[in-house]
Order: sequence, then structure tokens, then C-alpha cells
Amino acid sequence: MCIYLVWYLYKEFNIKTPNTFFKIKNLIIILSLCFALLFVIPYYYTGSLDFARSLFLIFPTILSIVFIVYFFLVIKKKTKRDRYFKIQTNLGLSSIFSLVMLPALTYFGDFQPITHSIMTSSFFFVTIMEVNSYLYRLKNTYKLDQDIADLYGLTNRENEIVLQIIEGYSYKKIAENMFISYGTVRKHASNIFNKSNCSSRQELIDKVN
Repeated sequence: MCIYLVWYLYKEFNIKTPNTFFKIKNLIIILSLCFALLFVIPYYYTGSLDFARSLFLIFPTILSIVFIVYFFLVIKKKTKRDRYFKIQTNLGLSSIFSLVMLPALTYFGDFQPITHSIMTSSFFFVTIMEVNSYLYRLKNTYKLDQDIADLYGLTNRENEIVLQIIEGYSYKKIAENMFISYGTVRKHASNIFNKSNCSSRQELIDKVN
């Protein structure tokens, strides 16, 4: 669940990690190896659950602390003065802080009522982020024309981009409107051209019109 939350925050803040250590795939591999080497094997030879758990949680605790610092430095560069972005940033940091507390508390004992509450808090913050993001999109993006989406098999996000292309907006402007990167807009546009069998913006506009 922690890995899922990290993936969601990467996606929400459009984070492309320059450090391969923090990529989702690598985090899964690293934590899986740690579980096998620092929990399963020690528990097999010692028979002590407390010892194996304490040994295993040392690395995730350190990793969590390093991660929250790394995450903060990355999103700090992306945060704008707009109220929406400040809210999303604070909610994201609150969710990550809850995750950091999880291995740290588990290291000292089996406090399930507390750890369950922490995980619930993380998902609660993420839920608020999702609702806030949805309301922001309703307010700042174009009303969807479902006929266009059905005609070419477009996703809602692709449909929003099509409608803004028709309005004559550049990819850079579309990226700003939708709070996504320029590269993401280009990727969506490429998918749109393939689905609609168009080779240019003007051809797409003519066909949709």
C-alpha cells in the first residue's frame, strides 16, 4: 500500500525521478530483497519474530526519511503560488509523513491500532487530493463532448486535450491548463492522432469539426 501511495504521488505531481533509486520498480525490488534477506532468513534461523522485524525495518525507516526529504525538494521546485498547488503540496507531504511514521513506529513494537490509523490517514489525505484535483479540473478545463470521445475511442483526458487543440491552444498552454507536463500533452496528442488517423493538428481540427 505504501508503494501504491508513492506511485500515486509521483503521478499527481508528475515527478520524473532523476535518481533511479527512487523509481517505483526499483523500490519494489529493493524492498522485496530486504524482506527476503533481512526478515525471512533471520526469522528462519533465529525463530524470533521481534528480532527479524526489527532487523528488516531498519532499512525501510532510513529509506522513508531519505524519501520524504527527496520528495520535498522535488515538489518544492514545482510548487506555484496558486492556492490549489499549495493545498496539493501540503496534502502530499502529510501523506508521505504518515508513511514515514509507519516503519518507524513498527520498529519499536506491534502498535496495530496506531499503524492502522496512520495508513488510514495517508489514504484520507490522498482522497482529499483526488477530490481537490477533480474539482480543479471541473473548474479549469473544458466541458467534455462525449460524442467526440465515443467516435474515436478517446479517454476523458485525451478528449479534453482535443477540445483545447480545436480552440487553438499550444501544447504548452494546454499543459498549464491541465496541470500536466508538456511531454505528457505531447504523448496524449500522439495517441489522439493515432486513434483519429490524423497526421497534423489542422487535419484533426478539420475532421472533428
